[in-house]
Amino acid sequence: METPTTIPKRGGIGSDDFKKLVIKNSYVDKSLFVKEIIDDENDVILITRPRRWGKSSNMSLLKTFLELEVDKAGNPLPEAQKENPVYFTGGDVLDKFEMIQLAPLKLAKHEATMQHLGQYPVIMMSFKDIVCSSYATIEAGIQDVLGFVFAQHKYLMFSEHLDSNEKNRLSGYLKGELDLAHLQKIIKDLLSFLYNHFNQKVWVLIDEYDNAIHKAYFKFGKDEENPYQFSAEFNNVLELFRNVMGPLLKSATHLEKGVVTGILRIAKANLFSEINNFTEYSVLDEDFAPYYGFTAAEVDMLCNQQNISADKRIEIKQWYNGYNYGGLELYNPWSMARCLFHGSNEIKNYWEESGSFGFLTKIMIDDDVQKEIQAFMRPP
Repeated sequence: METPTTIPKRGGIGSDDFKKLVIKNSYVDKSLFVKEIIDDENDVILITRPRRWGKSSNMSLLKTFLELEVDKAGNPLPEAQKENPVYFTGGDVLDKFEMIQLAPLKLAKHEATMQHLGQYPVIMMSFKDIVCSSYATIEAGIQDVLGFVFAQHKYLMFSEHLDSNEKNRLSGYLKGELDLAHLQKIIKDLLSFLYNHFNQKVWVLIDEYDNAIHKAYFKFGKDEENPYQFSAEFNNVLELFRNVMGPLLKSATHLEKGVVTGILRIAKANLFSEINNFTEYSVLDEDFAPYYGFTAAEVDMLCNQQNISADKRIEIKQWYNGYNYGGLELYNPWSMARCLFHGSNEIKNYWEESGSFGFLTKIMIDDDVQKEIQAFMRPP
């Protein structure tokens, strides 16, 4: 049976929730991404891609595959009660009042990788929705992210493997007592609580690590008196993210593997310099290239399912093809999804409409960048 990959009119477009995409029959099978992540020998992986290129949906896929499913008391669920395996191996799943039959994903054929299904505690953080109008709003956003993460693991209050002092601290964190002056301690506690409860190292997934950083840079990044230096407020932002990611990603005792996604290769030296066995995969690398964007074969399959005419396919290729990541020719996934979602298969510039490119203007008028452009354009 073919994996369901149609993008129908009934929904799923714009969602980065892996389960929702599968249920709504809006998922193009990228499940072998999980195998490549697990097979990678590095402790921490940074994958950089443009916005709307599948970063968040792949992180949702990875979390769904890896995470231990537990009851309210933190006890691992019996196999018969687990929900996540069916999204990979196929079977029936209830969508509100309708029973949906799912086909197996490509990953299901890889027995060695499937042994990892549902075997790990997972910490997943996303920084893409943080408001970046000031350092204070970023601080508040970090606290909200931490609060959400702790809430996902509130079952730890019932753990027999945490002592009374640890449970007292955990209780405070669950009540919102997340003083960022003690941020590294809070992060280390979260890792150690999970490790002690499960006696299993933790996967750490950080989505859009740089979103708040590059927005803050263009909002208040430069010092007003010396534009060649960062402002004090922006340096505080960098230190804040160092204090989040450092303890999460360099703990040999508690960390199984870390996967980080972002858009820009910014602040790499400052934010990741203390992390051992760290590797970055950009759009220039072959690794992971097939899992971000749609390949020509995937687009052909989608067009066949939508009965797209030959003339329309030529137009689609002219508009949405032309990306070359790691030597692989790709189509813009957001534009393709939006185009096929419309009954008229309307050709539009969907990707540009999905967000602002104002930061590019600011980069181009920057004095330092202008000097480099002018030097580059001079004849030898």
